[in-house]
This record gives sequence, C-alpha cells and structure tokens, in this order.
Amino acid sequence: MTCSDEELVKRHLEGDEQSFNQLVERYTGRLYNLAYRFLLDQAEAEDIVQETFLHVYEALPHSQIDLPFRPWVTTITLNACRSALRKKRPLAFAEIAPEADEAETFVENIPAEGETPAEAMEAQELEIALRQAVSALPEEERMILTLRYNEDLSYEQIGELLHIPVPSVGTHLYRAKRRLYTTLVADQEAD
Repeated sequence: MTCSDEELVKRHLEGDEQSFNQLVERYTGRLYNLAYRFLLDQAEAEDIVQETFLHVYEALPHSQIDLPFRPWVTTITLNACRSALRKKRPLAFAEIAPEADEAETFVENIPAEGETPAEAMEAQELEIALRQAVSALPEEERMILTLRYNEDLSYEQIGELLHIPVPSVGTHLYRAKRRLYTTLVADQEAD
C-alpha cells in the first residue's frame, strides 16, 4: 500500500525515519530533473536536491503539515535553483549538453521496434536540438515550460509556485513555445 505524502510527513513527525526516506525516494528523481533543466549541471542539480531535502528535514517540525507536500518541496527546489542561477557564470556552448558515457549512448542509439536507424538518428538529433533550444530560453520561460510539460502542473499551480498571475503563465508559455518553434524551424531550414 502506497502512503500519501501527507501520511509520510505525519509519520516522520511522529518519529518514523523511514517515512522521510520514502519521501526522499519518491521525489529525488523529479526534483533532480527539475534542477538539472534549470542549471544544466549534473553536480549542481544533485547539490540542489540535497539542499532541498536538508531544508525540508529541518523545516518540517515547524511547518504547516496540512498543506500539500509536492508544491512546497517544488518551491524550495525552484528557489534554490534561482539562487544558484544568480551566482552562476555564463555557460560555454560545450557545457550545454553533458556528455553521456558510452553505454548510455549505445543504448539510446538502438532504434525502437519498427523504427529504421535513419528515423532513430533523426529523432535523436531533434531531441538534442530541442534540449539546446530549451536551454537557450530566458530563465522564466524555461522554468514555466518545464513546470508545465515535465512536471505536468496546471497554469494555476505554476502561477502559485512562481507568484505570477495565471494569464502571465499563459503568455510566458506562448512566448516560450513560439521561440522554440522559430529556433527549430530555422535549424531545420539550415540543414
């Protein structure tokens, strides 16, 4: 039986350390992906996730446990990412796409069933181009795009997390998609 976040928080506050470990296991991947998409640095994203869980662990005894856990932990991660971005130097082009080890690259290059090697290569090139285009977006647009499509949050939830009006969420999302479209079409025409 899977416990809700709120039940795990309650158990943790009652002294069950395993409950906090379950929260960490449940959210580590999600928070890492979120941090990595903003920071574009694996080590820094790992640090942000650790920092987030340390903050959560220390703050839980003094927090309102009746509020949903996911938005709270996401907000902590986003704030840590913003702080890191303010301190971060500009990225060199080579740092945009981290190198994968050979085993990962080999597995990723195996075509899906019914897919030709040429189709697999084209899909991989499109994915790389999309990642680069997303990483080149302004911070707020990249953040909103990630929250909407990777975290599957509603416009209302994004507005709450970022403290902006819902119509602004839609405007930023529209601009981000427009920039992505323009960049990808320009890249395709160049090829």
